[in-house]
Amino acid sequence: MNKSVADRAAIECPVQHVDRRRPDRRDDVNSSSPTPPIRPQRHLSPDPLPEGEAGVTFVVGAPRSGTTWLAKILDSHPDVVYRHEPDEWVPSPTNLDETNINALVSQWIADHSLRTSAKRPFFPKSWQTTPARLLRSAVAGALGGLPLAPDLVARLPLPDLGTVERARVVIKTVRWCDGIGVAARALPTSRTILIMRQPGAQVFSLMRGARERKFQLREGGDLPLDLVRAMACAASYGIDGTAFARLPEAARYAWGWVAFNETAEAALAGLPNAWIIRYEDLCADPEHVAREAMAFAGLTWNTQTADFVRRSARHVGPSAFYGVFQNAALVCQRWRTEMNEDDRRAVEAVAGIVSVARRWQVTEPEPACRSNTDTVPPSYRSTIGDSSAAA
Repeated sequence: MNKSVADRAAIECPVQHVDRRRPDRRDDVNSSSPTPPIRPQRHLSPDPLPEGEAGVTFVVGAPRSGTTWLAKILDSHPDVVYRHEPDEWVPSPTNLDETNINALVSQWIADHSLRTSAKRPFFPKSWQTTPARLLRSAVAGALGGLPLAPDLVARLPLPDLGTVERARVVIKTVRWCDGIGVAARALPTSRTILIMRQPGAQVFSLMRGARERKFQLREGGDLPLDLVRAMACAASYGIDGTAFARLPEAARYAWGWVAFNETAEAALAGLPNAWIIRYEDLCADPEHVAREAMAFAGLTWNTQTADFVRRSARHVGPSAFYGVFQNAALVCQRWRTEMNEDDRRAVEAVAGIVSVARRWQVTEPEPACRSNTDTVPPSYRSTIGDSSAAA
C-alpha cells in the first residue's frame, strides 16, 4: 500500500550526520587571483534513505545558488512530482511549528499554478501516461503564451494529469532559510538539501540579473535582495542602518548572502536528515554529487537522470538566465573574470568576517555561525568608512 505524505512523515528513519566541509580545499573567497578548476569534493557520502520510507525532499538555497538545477536533477527521477517555489504564492507563516507544518506542505503540494507546477524541462513519469504528459506540456506552452499580465499567467491552474498520490515530492524554495529547520525536525523522514554558492559568484549573478532586469520586482519584495533581512544580519555584526546604507551595492548583496546562508546553516545544524553541498562541487563533478543527492533522498539512480545530468552540465551554446542547460564548468568560474575589482573587494570584506564563508577557505572547521555578541573587527569598520567615502 502506498503511504501518503503525512503517513511517511510519521516514520522515523534516522541517518548518521557527518560534516561534509573539507578544510583542506583551496578556493578562497579572499583570493583575487585566478584559481585552477575546482576539483570534486571527496567527502563521506550522505547515508542513503531506503525507497518507500521517505517523505518530502526540500531543496533550499539563496537565489542564484543552483537550486533549480539541483531540484530538476531530482525531478528527473520518474517517480517524482515537483513543486517550484510554492512559497511565492503561499508564504510560510511566521508562527511555523510542528502543529502547522503538515498543513503548509500539503498546501504547497496542492498548488497547481503554472509557475509552481510547470517548471521546464518536463520528464516522463511513472505516475503519468505519455498522452497525459504530452497534453500537459502543450497546455503549459499555450497558457504561458497568453497575452496577459505575467502574475496572472503564473497563477493559472494546470492539473498534474496523473496519479500523484503514488509520487515522491520534491519542493524547491529560495526564501525558506529559517522555516526549513522547523520542517526538518517536525518531519524526520523528510530530506533537506541546502546548496550554497561562493559569495562572490552569487553576488555577481544577482547584480548581473538586476542590471539585465531578470527579476520580477514587486513593491516590498525580497528579490533580488531581501534588504530587511540583510540589514538585520549586518546589525548583528555591529553595522547599523546608517553604515549599511553607505556600503557599496556589492557589500549589501553580500550581507544578503550571509543572512540567508548563516540562518539556514544554523537551522539545520546537527540534523541527520539535512545535507549541505556547495554549488561548485556540483559543477565540478555533476554525476558524483547528483548520485549522492539522489541516494540521500531515497531515489534510485536511473538512465533518465544520468542523461539529464550529462546534457544539462555540458551544454554548448547560449543559455538562459534561469535555464538549467549550461556549461557548468564555465558558469561556475565566470565571476572570476567578469566581476569588477571594487565589487570583488566589497564582497571579500564581508566574507572575511563571517564563519559561513569559510566553506571556501583553507581553515579548520568552525562553529556553524557566530554569536550575535561577536564584534566587528576594527579593520572592517575602517573598510566601511573608506567604501562610503569613495561612493
